[in-house]
Amino acid sequence: MNVLRPDVALLDVLLPGPEEGLGLALTLHRLGLPVVVLTTATSMREQAQESGAAAFLEKDHNLHLIPQALRTAGHLLE
Repeated sequence: MNVLRPDVALLDVLLPGPEEGLGLALTLHRLGLPVVVLTTATSMREQAQESGAAAFLEKDHNLHLIPQALRTAGHLLE
């Protein structure tokens, strides 16, 4: 069986459920996976950075920056 590992994760930190967004960001960061945080909650920028986010984008204003943020975060693995 082939195991695929993504180069980067794009994550909305306002995810519902048992593993809320910032907790998942921290888990992925600890596993060595760069995380780009995308959210409407601009007040969460500092918390996202503390969770190891490689980038923080506001959904309402920066959607055009997603491709560049993913490329930049992916280069963190090199």
